[in-house]
Amino acid sequence: MPVNNQPSADPNGPAPKSVRPNVRQKKTSARPARAFVQGVIETMARMHAERGRCVIVFTAPNRRAGTSYVVQLLAEELASQFESTVAVVPTEALKGCDPKHLPQGFVEQSHNLWTAVADQALEQMPEFALENVWVSPGNHSFDYVLIDCPSLDSSAQALRWAATVDGVILVVQAGVTRIEQIETAQRLLQTSSGHLAGIVLNRRTYPIPKFLYKIL
Repeated sequence: MPVNNQPSADPNGPAPKSVRPNVRQKKTSARPARAFVQGVIETMARMHAERGRCVIVFTAPNRRAGTSYVVQLLAEELASQFESTVAVVPTEALKGCDPKHLPQGFVEQSHNLWTAVADQALEQMPEFALENVWVSPGNHSFDYVLIDCPSLDSSAQALRWAATVDGVILVVQAGVTRIEQIETAQRLLQTSSGHLAGIVLNRRTYPIPKFLYKIL
């Protein structure tokens, strides 16, 4: 017969510490730090002003940092703030693509905001669905192109694209990503001739660490 080693609770006394609910647990915000978001938008706007377009790879040092969420948020902000054409290239659309050539098919999400479709998926689309697809000859058709790549600890995809784009932005998850992971990501990008254009601190619930300011 199994033995219950838990202390019996006095019905008139306080609950045992092992089962007392933690009512002070802090909720974690899913939104990235506003200062980092606006700083990245301003950086991308400067690149666009200098070069006539801006193509950025987004990745993270570690998995589940929220890269796709950050990409979508920035894309919506760019499309609304600057009335610019913005293309998001999700990870699945990059499969089989040469780093010098983006997918050709884009589906409109909203005004000025488009999402890339993998070339293979484009070939398999029924004719009625193709009415909503814009076939683009390249990234010069858009003011901003945001390429959503897997984390650096799970794939080398971001490194393959790093040297062909205007910059790479790292998404760092507050409280999870370690400084050693960020430093490793920096070294990998340098080895791949990539330019670190900025860092987005995601899910922050405490003051921004000083070491991130030193990196930038």
